[in-house]
Amino acid sequence: MKKWKIQKRDISKMNYGDFQDNISFIFAGRFIHYLKYQEAKRLLKILARKTGNGAKLYFSVSGIDSDLAKNYLGKGIDIEKRFFKIDKSLRKRFEMGEKVCLYTEEEVESLFSKYFKVVKVEKTTFGNINIGVR
Repeated sequence: MKKWKIQKRDISKMNYGDFQDNISFIFAGRFIHYLKYQEAKRLLKILARKTGNGAKLYFSVSGIDSDLAKNYLGKGIDIEKRFFKIDKSLRKRFEMGEKVCLYTEEEVESLFSKYFKVVKVEKTTFGNINIGVR
């Protein structure tokens, strides 16, 4: 039986050595928005090197059309520079005071397709984006 590796770390500061080799499965729910776009690219590049053949990855990404985006200053800003706090009126509701990068479906697909084969991309009823890759 394979061992699970659970870490509580600042994902933006993790590097190749923080991940085991031949990862076969990743399930990640809405955390990538806490990373600047360049940091997200760096993380996916690391994961692409650390995943084994046949690995399956599922990510849920906070969308620019979700409730988080009400009055979001990043709307209309290029993805490379999009990193803003959500509207003050929503911070307590979502327990989110940090800056975030919210994505469109196209941006999620483009980001992940740089490193993985995209199997499925879909926007949820709530405006988030789910993506399955290998």
